[in-house]
Amino acid sequence: MQIPEALQHFAEPALIVTADHFQARLWIAFEDSMEEIETLELPKTELSDNEGKEIGQEMTDDERTRHFISGLADHINQLIRDEEAASSLHLIAPADVINPLKKLLAPEAANIVSKELDVNVMKEDAVQILERIIAA
Repeated sequence: MQIPEALQHFAEPALIVTADHFQARLWIAFEDSMEEIETLELPKTELSDNEGKEIGQEMTDDERTRHFISGLADHINQLIRDEEAASSLHLIAPADVINPLKKLLAPEAANIVSKELDVNVMKEDAVQILERIIAA
C-alpha cells in the first residue's frame, strides 16, 4: 500500500512486527510503501501422529504461546540475518509477548529494534499501525 503523505516515510527498510499470543503479521515499510509480507499463526492443534492422536493437546496456553514466540523470533532472525530485509525493527505486541521475544532475537535483530509498543493491533489496518508508530 502507498503510505499516506502525512505519515512517516521510511528512508531505510523497516520490519514491522505486529503480534498477539497466537498470530503475527510482518510488514516491510520502505520509502512511500508498506507491504504485509507474511502472516504467522499457531495452529489450534497440530497434526496427528501415526497412532491418530492429536499432538499438542497436552500443551497449556502458556506453552503454546512460548512455542509461538520462539518460532516468531526464529523467523525475524532469519529475515534480518539471512535476507537483510530491514535496517530497523518495530515490535508492536502486548508486553508479555515483546519481552520474551526480545530475549530470543539474534544480536543482528536485537540491535536494530527501534520502537516497542505494548498494544494489541491485530485488528487494525496498516494506516492505524503507522499512526501508532509515529505517535510513540
